[in-house]
Amino acid sequence: MLKPLGPRVVIKPDEFDHADPIYKRAKEAGIVLQMDKREQQAVVRGTVVSIGSMAFHAPVGDGTPWVKVGDRVYYAKYAGKEIIDPETSEELLLLNDEDLCVEITGEK
Repeated sequence: MLKPLGPRVVIKPDEFDHADPIYKRAKEAGIVLQMDKREQQAVVRGTVVSIGSMAFHAPVGDGTPWVKVGDRVYYAKYAGKEIIDPETSEELLLLNDEDLCVEITGEK
């Protein structure tokens, strides 16, 4: 298991969804969207996999986590570093805690 160090959080990004309304409208209009893998993550949301021990402590935080493992979140588009989980070979994203923008609740 990956254990992020310091104020970092590991996220499993959602897969690019070709059913996304923006993608569908562009395709219907005859626009072919050529995107590299990072750009495909235009919908920047994912699931929290692991949280570092110092996450949510600085500069003004009291150490109370904003999220917990398993929570769904939106994060800054070009934030983080892509990493591979050595156990599962999954592609994950290592972010600073400050790059988390919104917790997703009540998702259907």
